[in-house]
Amino acid sequence: MSGIERKLRGLRGGLAGGLTGMLLAGLILLAGCTTKEDIEYGIRVESVTVSLKRVDLPIRGRITLVATVLPAEAENQNVTWSTSNPAIVSVDERGRIRGEAAGQATVTVTTEDGDKSASCDVFVEGDELIAFSIAEFPDFPTSLRVPFGKDFDNVRVDISGFEWEVIASIRAGVTRDNSVTLSLPASLPTLDRPDAQLSKVGRENSSDYAGFWPAPEISDLGAKVAGLRDIVAFRGDERVGRISLTDGNGNFGYFHYADRPFTLGGRTASFVYQASFSAGWNLYVNQAGTNTTPSVCTTEIPDGLGWVFE
Repeated sequence: MSGIERKLRGLRGGLAGGLTGMLLAGLILLAGCTTKEDIEYGIRVESVTVSLKRVDLPIRGRITLVATVLPAEAENQNVTWSTSNPAIVSVDERGRIRGEAAGQATVTVTTEDGDKSASCDVFVEGDELIAFSIAEFPDFPTSLRVPFGKDFDNVRVDISGFEWEVIASIRAGVTRDNSVTLSLPASLPTLDRPDAQLSKVGRENSSDYAGFWPAPEISDLGAKVAGLRDIVAFRGDERVGRISLTDGNGNFGYFHYADRPFTLGGRTASFVYQASFSAGWNLYVNQAGTNTTPSVCTTEIPDGLGWVFE
């Protein structure tokens, strides 16, 4: 081997040894201070918290949970939400939870980086609270408690006219904020039923059911009226109950439309009439009597009336 060949072989060996040494040193450095995930994610997630540890909701109640990933500078802030029982509590990708049925479930948020987690216990009450109202009577309490298993998504009510014929129907849905408002026709008959007839206000005798009231004293026998029938709650097209206005002591509220003002007075064996109606929609109450006193039909509304689901 010539002198030149020996020098070239030595040079190649030196270069190979130097590159191997540098590679080993780099691997030792990486093993000591970082991992593959560190290289991919940058600053790593250390923990996550959730804004509430416990939530109490009615059925259909909603609230949004907020997740905080720490440190704030962590590069991967992605999280996923889950529930231990979606039949009790549902949750979406933004942490918005909803009570579905009575019971308890745990909602958990988990980080994509590091699989860190935090949770919130959610308790759903058995009765659902709905804000129920009739637009033309805004001063009445609107809270309606719906028993467990009787949740509904729409309400319907018919309006009776001449000889109790249905002359109009109203329907209203439950909104996303758990409220439902019925809006009654401003005038009757409605434009889509111009041929519909209102009922006469009084009955001529005990067998005359074409009139609404057998009151002995009616200020205007020419007055015409219509009445709101039962307010019925539906789940889809399935009837699940009805909604009444009552104080729980046998006193019930009813809604009637009048084409002009009139008054009812006098008494029968069963009723005392003390009612004054104005043109448009009116609320009156049948106050329950006793074994010795008659019931009272009055437009003087007592305290304590509220919406009840039956």
